Parts: sequence; structure tokens; C-alpha cells
Amino acid sequence: MKVTIIGSGNVASVLGRKILASQHKIVEVNSRHYGNASLLANELNAKANDNLKTIDRDSDIYMIAVNDNAVAEVADILKLDTGIVLHTSGSVSKNILQNSSHEYGVLYPLQSLRKEIIVNPFIPLLVDGNSFSVIEKIFSFAKTLSELTEEAGDEKRLQLHLSAVIVSNFSNHLYALAEVFCRKKNLDFSFLHPLIQETATRMSNYS
Repeated sequence: MKVTIIGSGNVASVLGRKILASQHKIVEVNSRHYGNASLLANELNAKANDNLKTIDRDSDIYMIAVNDNAVAEVADILKLDTGIVLHTSGSVSKNILQNSSHEYGVLYPLQSLRKEIIVNPFIPLLVDGNSFSVIEKIFSFAKTLSELTEEAGDEKRLQLHLSAVIVSNFSNHLYALAEVFCRKKNLDFSFLHPLIQETATRMSNYS
């Protein structure tokens, strides 16, 4: 498939690499900052653009990978006659895209993503669309990127997103508090790293 990526941050970068590695063609990277667009576009063998009004019109998929509060702004500018418009948010309804294209939906990566990482983590993908045929197309595309792909409407996706926040952000906050405690007591927090890793491994192996 031919893909245009809107955004140049963590999600855009990591998913962009996966899309390219899965033998899809990335046509364009669009970002409000041309330098950021150009940097990612060069990595993904695509052209760069910083103007949504002159976005490529020949892609099959337009993936909006921006901050949640910027999805509506991008959706309001995009007016496409063809192609599927997706956003990558866990908490934003797919219907925010209804004026962007006749076909729209969601490709949500249920994973903590950082563009600086060298080895991409395993990424479960949740998909949704505005019709059965669109869901089929998005699901087929998602399966080329991840073995663990599932359809999830707005409510289910939001519930999983909130669950992800609890297991990730809250855990990280507790680790940070433990590190502060160790520092105050002149203890080496790195001694706890193997325990943290083993706990996470046990959750994966025995849950």
C-alpha cells in the first residue's frame, strides 16, 4: 500500500519504520515543522511536506500520528476524495475524521513508543473503521505490521488505553518514587533493576 504519514514524532517514526519494513511504500511525511518532516522522510525514503493543503493525493492510507489534541485540527484541514484516513489515538473517537474522507478509522498501537529506540518493541494494534469494508482494509494492513491485531470500537479502545496508562504510567511513577527513596538512603537503585525485569517477565509468562 501507499502510505502518507502526518506527524514526525514517536508514533510516526516507529510505525513508519514498521510500515517500510513490511514492504509498503511511504509516499510522504507531513509535519508542521519541515525540518522534522525532512528528517523522518529521509529515513523512510519519502518526500517531505509541511503544508496539509498540498498533501499528496495518491496514497491509499493517510495516517495521522500527532498528539491527541491536534487530531481535530488536522482532520478539519484534510479533505480527501479517496484514501483511508486513520488516526493512532487510543482516546479519540474515529468519528472526528468523518469530514476528512469517505473512508476513515483507527490504527492504535497499544505500546509505549520512543523514536530513539534501536530495536522496535512488539506492538499490538487495535483497529476500527466507519464501515465493515473499511475495517477489513485496515485490519488487513495492520496484520502486515503486527501478529496481534484486533478490532476495537471507541469504547473498547478507550478502556484498553486507560488500562495501558495504569500498568505503564503508574508503574513508572512507582519506580521513580523508589529511586528517589534509594537516593535519599544512599542506596544503589540499579540493584532493583533485575527484580523489576523479573517481575515483568513473570507477568508475561504466567498471567
